[in-house]
Amino acid sequence: MTTHYLCFCVPKRKTCRENNKQAEIKEFTSKGIVPVERDLEKHPEKYIESLAWLLGSVAALVNDVLPAKTIVDNMVRQAAEILQQNAAKVNVKSRL
Repeated sequence: MTTHYLCFCVPKRKTCRENNKQAEIKEFTSKGIVPVERDLEKHPEKYIESLAWLLGSVAALVNDVLPAKTIVDNMVRQAAEILQQNAAKVNVKSRL
């Protein structure tokens, strides 16, 4: 079960420079480089602006607006399920 959480962000308008970066983006992603990370290495001062862009991408995936208690309860339940599944994969043998 995948849960998406609500994020609020400020939308960012695209500039002509960003619209013309498609070839550059394809080049970097084909090499396994995330363009946003590369841009932040060159321009660390744009960190806050990039967060708004990244959060905007995630906000589109939100299906439900849930109370914080429900979100935390779901996260704890999912973590417990994962821990139980992984614990079942461990085979402990006595060394005696």
